[in-house]
Amino acid sequence: MAVREGVVEEEMPERGIRYFVAEQTALSAATGLLGALSLSLLVIGIPVVTILNGLLPYENIVATIESTEILVLLLAAIALGMVATIVGSTTFRRMATKPSREAAVAGAVFGIQAVILGGLLLWFRAGAVEVFERALAFCGKGRDAELGGSAFQIEAFGKAQAEHDAFAQ
Repeated sequence: MAVREGVVEEEMPERGIRYFVAEQTALSAATGLLGALSLSLLVIGIPVVTILNGLLPYENIVATIESTEILVLLLAAIALGMVATIVGSTTFRRMATKPSREAAVAGAVFGIQAVILGGLLLWFRAGAVEVFERALAFCGKGRDAELGGSAFQIEAFGKAQAEHDAFAQ
């Protein structure tokens, strides 16, 4: 404590990671970790599976998006996210300390993000993969190019190749 002209000032207690962890309840910690796990499945899991299945040729990426592994990751992330959202949003008011409330809310927020992102990726996976494949094929390296490609694709690829050759000289 510091004394200044008759006024006593109290120093703020140090509140770091140890304090935050010590003030958690089992439910708030579980909610926070469950929400973080659900979002991590999407943000880390999908790129890891894609890299393990190969990035080249681009058909590997399309096959990975349509694979069962990605479907399982998406459904698991959505399910865990829903649980974290429901538990976090229904219990945060009953938490005894501010850090435990914050962990419950964070778990609910991570969970709802996982649900929304997972839903968008499921929607993309359900039908828009062909559009993605056409975008990859636009440079003349996809299925359309193997069949001759559209006139627009062939013209665009020809222009790009000419620009590349001119730049290389």
